[in-house]
Amino acid sequence: MMKKLWLMVQSLLLALTLATPLWASSHGGHGAAASGQSLFVNIASDDLNRAVMAIGMPHKVLQMKKIPVTLFFNAEAVRLLNKNIPAHARSGGADIHAMLRSFMQDGGVVIVCPMCMTQVGGMTADDLIEGVTLGGPDATWPPLFAPGAVVLSY
Repeated sequence: MMKKLWLMVQSLLLALTLATPLWASSHGGHGAAASGQSLFVNIASDDLNRAVMAIGMPHKVLQMKKIPVTLFFNAEAVRLLNKNIPAHARSGGADIHAMLRSFMQDGGVVIVCPMCMTQVGGMTADDLIEGVTLGGPDATWPPLFAPGAVVLSY
């Protein structure tokens, strides 16, 4: 009797797993944009390779999935936003500042931790590349805690 019950439970779980995507697609779900998803990327390192990935991949998501994407720079990563420091680039690639400008032109949001900016980066708001928003509860929390937000960290 227990074996039959266990087999029924497993069958039900499998059926639900397979049916959920079909149900979502037939009820107006057209990918991430229709589901209210967004992407919040926490960037804490000023390592060039990590920065390129942390900016490039979310930019592709913004362009292809058409969902809101926010990049949050903190800790050592704030230095990447300093317009007075030459922006580094990988061989044959765009420099970090150009990548960020393109990301913002396409509708992406870039937020910087103000405490990290001053305490770690030794910067002021005047040192930031154009378009960067100073973080705080009103700027950072809405995209971070938005329903459906996916958070990545670099």
